[in-house]
Parts: sequence; C-alpha cells; structure tokens
Amino acid sequence: LSLFGEPVTQVGQSEAFANQFTIVDTPEALAQLQKTLAGAKCLAVDTETTGVDPLRAELVGISLSVVEGEGYYIPVGHHTAEPQLSLEQVRKALLPAFTDPGLPKYGHNVKYDLLALRRAGLDLAPIVFDTMIAGFLIDPASRNLGLKDMSEDYLNLSMTHIEELIGKGKNQITMDAVPISRAAPYAAADAEITLRLVAPLREKMAERQAEKVFETVEMPLVPVLAMMERNGIALDLDFLKKMSVELTSRLGEIEEQIHRSVGYTFNLNSTQQLSDVLFKTLGLLPPDPRKKTASGHYSTSADVLEELRGQHPVVDLILENRELAKLKSTYVDALPLEVNPDTGRVHTSFNQTGSVTGRLASSEPNLQNIPTRTELGRQVRRAFFAAPGNLLLSVDYSQIELRIVAAMSGDEAMREAFLAGQDIHAATAAAIQNIPLEQVSKDQRRNAKAINFGLIYGMSSFGLSRTTGLTLAEAENFVKAY
Repeated sequence: LSLFGEPVTQVGQSEAFANQFTIVDTPEALAQLQKTLAGAKCLAVDTETTGVDPLRAELVGISLSVVEGEGYYIPVGHHTAEPQLSLEQVRKALLPAFTDPGLPKYGHNVKYDLLALRRAGLDLAPIVFDTMIAGFLIDPASRNLGLKDMSEDYLNLSMTHIEELIGKGKNQITMDAVPISRAAPYAAADAEITLRLVAPLREKMAERQAEKVFETVEMPLVPVLAMMERNGIALDLDFLKKMSVELTSRLGEIEEQIHRSVGYTFNLNSTQQLSDVLFKTLGLLPPDPRKKTASGHYSTSADVLEELRGQHPVVDLILENRELAKLKSTYVDALPLEVNPDTGRVHTSFNQTGSVTGRLASSEPNLQNIPTRTELGRQVRRAFFAAPGNLLLSVDYSQIELRIVAAMSGDEAMREAFLAGQDIHAATAAAIQNIPLEQVSKDQRRNAKAINFGLIYGMSSFGLSRTTGLTLAEAENFVKAY
C-alpha cells in the first residue's frame, strides 16, 4: 500500500506472452502444415537443438510461424517417449517450402538455424530478414539483442526463458530431455515473435536509413558466413605438437636464466614476487612510482615492462617468457582442442553483431587474431593449410579507409599519392623517420599504419608520441602537418 492507502501498480510491466500453437507429431498434422506453407506469404523459422554449437548439436525440433498469433512445433529428436515424426518424414515434407524462392524466410540469429538445418539435411532460402541483425543496425551499441529482450523492447511481451525449461548449472539438461508438451509453446513462440518483430524493426530501420546496408550487405552475408563456418579450415596438428614441445623447452631455459641472474628461484607468474625481484633485488626504478597494485607492489604490467626493456637482461627475458607463454596457451595448445571430431577441421563462429563499428567478430576459436607481429607468432599461421588441390589466398582491400578519407576530404596530396600508386603507409613512415621511401622497413611501415588510422580516428599528439617515440613537440608538429 502507498502512504494514501491505495495499492501500488507496477508501471510498464510487459504482458506475459500466450500464443496459439500446434504440435505437428502425426502424418495428418504434417500434411495440413504442408498445405498451410503452400499458401504462406512469409515464413519465420527457429530450431531447438542439444547445444550452442550448430555443427556439433543434434536437431531436436523445428518451429514455424506464417501469421501472427499462430505457431507450429515439429519435434524430431526428443528422448521423452512421446509421439513424434521421423526426421526423414519431416525433411521430405518441409524441403519444398524451405527452399521455395518465392517464400521469404525470417529468423533470429538465423545463421545458427541455417547451420543446424543443413546438418540435419535441410536447407533454408531465401533468407531475407534476421531480427537480431536488424536490432543491431538500429542500435549497434545495444546489449539487448536476444529475442526475449527484443520482444519486451519492441512488443512489450514477456517470453519464457530457456532456463525455465532446461535449468541452470550442474543440473541443466538438454532440450531433447524436455517433454514435448513443455517445449512446444516455448519453441513455437520463438518463431511467432520473430514474425511479429519484422514490421516494427523495418519501420525503425527506415527511420535510421539502415535498410540499404541491411538488404545489400548484411542479409546476403548470412549464407556466405554459414558456408565459411561449415567449411572450416584444416589444422596441422603435428606441426603444433612439435611447436608446443619447442616452446616448453625454451620457456624452461628462460626460467633458468632468470633465476641465475636474480640469484634465487621465484614464481615468474606471481606479480608480487616479480615486483620484488625487479624493484628491490635488481634495484630498477619504476617508470611511474604512483602505479601500484592493490597489494602495494609496483606494477609489472606489459606497458611497465616495455618501458623497462633494455635496462636489465631479466626484463627482456620476462617479456620473452610472457610472449611465448601466451602463444603456447592461447594458440599452440588451445587450437588443437577446437578441432571438430566429425570433420577434422576447425570451425569458428562469425558474428555480424559483435562489434559496434560493424566489423565481423570471430569466436570459438577467434581466427581473426592469429599473431602476425613477431616471427614466432607468424609460425602459428603455418599450422593452417589448404586441402590437397586447393590453396589459401590472402586478399585485402588496399588502404581502403584512407582512400575513403582522401575521397571524402578532397585532400589533394592524398589523392595524388593514391593516383600515383604510392604506398601511403610507407610514405608516412618515410616522413616520420626522415628517410628515403625505399629504406622503410616492415616494422616502420606497420607503425606508420597505426598512426594513419590512429589520426583519422582521433588519436591525440600525446598518443602519437607514445606510439612512435617522437617527442611531444615533434608529434604536435606532425599532427599539424598531417
């Protein structure tokens, strides 16, 4: 009760979602669904599987919706002793509609469903609307791109969360163990809500003039990424095994050298012990005495060690130890564990909504951050190889962002440099280092590239001086000249 004796009502609470759904578990119900699909104007599709990796998970059920307010659930892989159709029956009945070029398909994170369906011998085309991608284009910074969140945001409808069916933590079960009677309303709602979201999302995208990039870039990319993920890439496991042995040996040597130099053994992975070694035993001066950890020790972070590089052999050895240990744990030992036992290849997942700038993100494993900066790091790339009769081809736009800058700014010097076929990054390096163009090294060019992109994205003079080793005054002059 409020102070005035009136009951308090919750403002803005979402309505609980209740939909009409049909469980398709008999040949008669399947035949009726076929008739419905034959007259449909659009089709929203969702899948239920046994896991989050569509290339390893088994298909449990398919949910469909062709009109708002109605959904269908077709169970094919429940282990609950309830009646359900065979996957072969369902595949034969649904494939014509699923591949009908005149029937537009909708989904939420539909790339997952496409991969799960293809693994089960089905397909889906043409895919014209992904509600998750549409939500991302409307608000690239949004953290609420899940179907349940978007249902509340755009439709004011509260949906059942999957944890209510499968539980959490160690007691969590997989979807195939959920009774069909419980799974059906949840699954059918996923397809039906996806269908309902299309209209308001189209409207919002139109307001933000995002339809063109959605229709010409993002949606055509979905089946391309699905194909890339399904194809995967081959990994030379013997090469990585040998490299792991070599790295283990070198890490042992480094540890012995450090302990000899210091005069006693200590744990290299303990930042507190390392801090004592560097700043007490060896008497090095911390670059910034104010930079201390919660325990009161001077920081031994990567940037601190970089500033101390060259002041004592131990510092350089610690930096090498960290580089090799990261290389070994993150790539050399971790990548072989990602090989799919069914295909013998590594399959990453590409996310179109993973970066606010619109760049693709790669995960499980991340194949977009395989090292290139050091010779040893580049060795990891040698573990990836093409199948016999094929080759790996590296293709990249040539300085595309700077070309756009040149075109948009109308800067004559930049435009002439591009038209003359000059390497902008090498020219920048030559200007900074005050050396002839032909003497620019790979490392100098890479630093210049960071400057070029840094400056067009707003890097300050201070940032430039940190990146290049220029004095602050030199950096300020360079920014003005740039």
